[in-house]
Parts: sequence; structure tokens; C-alpha cells
Amino acid sequence: MKKRASAGLLACATFAAALLLPASCSSRRYSVEQFKRLVKGKTEQEVIAAVGKPQRIMSREQTENRTYWYYVYRTYDPATGQAQPQTEVIFRDGRVIQVNLE
Repeated sequence: MKKRASAGLLACATFAAALLLPASCSSRRYSVEQFKRLVKGKTEQEVIAAVGKPQRIMSREQTENRTYWYYVYRTYDPATGQAQPQTEVIFRDGRVIQVNLE
């Protein structure tokens, strides 16, 4: 009976780990300068291809025709090795115009 329970727990743990693996692998960190080079002037699709999907998107199309994408802990300062809590990517008319650290 114990062998069956242990096998079931192992199978559940393996399945859970497999579900989490793609999410953790897709969150590569970039130096601030690398990240800026990869996204500056790019379209939304090009940014996704280069650094992945953002954690949050906010749009202000009516007043500014801008879209704000937020990446959480995706960049770091190479001098200190410290991760940046949030990186803001600003699009205007479909292209990245600015990258801010928050």
C-alpha cells in the first residue's frame, strides 16, 4: 500500500514540476543594456519574440496612442547584479519608444 501511495505522490510531483518548468525557463533575465538593445524600436510581436510576453499591459490609446508593457524582474544592473523589480516598455504607434526602470 505504501509503495502505491509513494508512486502516486511522485507522479503528481513530476507532473507539477513539468507544468512549472516552461514558465520558469521563459523568464530569462537580461542586463538593462541588453534588454534595451533587444526591444528599442521594435514592434509588439518583435518584442515578444526577443524577450517574451510581459506580465502586465496597459493602454492609453485615446489620449496618447501609447501602450505600456511591464516586465517583472526581467532586467538587472550588471554593476551590482541586482535585479530590477519592474521594467516598463512604452510603445507609441506600435513601436517601442522608451524603456524605463521602476
